Amino acid sequence: MNTMDSMQALLRLSSVGFRYGREEVLRQVSLTIQPGRIIGVIGDNGLGKSTLLKLMAGLLTPSAGTIESGSSAISYALSPEQLPAWMRTRDLLFYYRNFFPDFDEGRARELLLLHRIPEKKSVRRLSRGQAALLCLILALSRRAQLYLMDEPLQGIDPNFKKDIK
Repeated sequence: MNTMDSMQALLRLSSVGFRYGREEVLRQVSLTIQPGRIIGVIGDNGLGKSTLLKLMAGLLTPSAGTIESGSSAISYALSPEQLPAWMRTRDLLFYYRNFFPDFDEGRARELLLLHRIPEKKSVRRLSRGQAALLCLILALSRRAQLYLMDEPLQGIDPNFKKDIK
C-alpha cells in the first residue's frame, strides 16, 4: 500500500485486480473510502468480497492496480479460523498490545469480562460464538481510523448483535 499525500480519503483503490493462480477474482475495482462512512459490500458467495477486504487491509497484494492508504491505522477483524487455536485469550491480548500501538487493552479486557470470555481459555476451547466475539473485540479495541470486517456477526449471540448494530 502506498501512502496518500495530504488527501482526505482513508483508502483509495484504483483499478485493482487480483488473481488466485489463473483465476481472476477481482478486476478493475476502484473505490474511495472517506472518513465517517459505513460501507457494506454485498454479493453472492465467491465474488471476491473477502478477497477485497483482505486487499484493503494489506493482507494480500493486488495483481493489478494500486491501493493507497491515508491512514496507518486500519483494523481488520479476523475470523475465528484465522486465530491460532493454541493461543489463550490473554496471549492474544499480549500479542495485540505489542503488535498494535493503538490497541486499548483496558477496553478489550472490559469487553471480555462483560461477555464472559475467559482469558485463560485457548481459542480451541472457546465456543464458536465466543471465538467470533473475541475476534470482534480485538478489532474494535484498536483506536483505528478504518475498521474492516468480513461477516463480523456470524455465530454471535443475537443479544450482542443488537448491541453492536
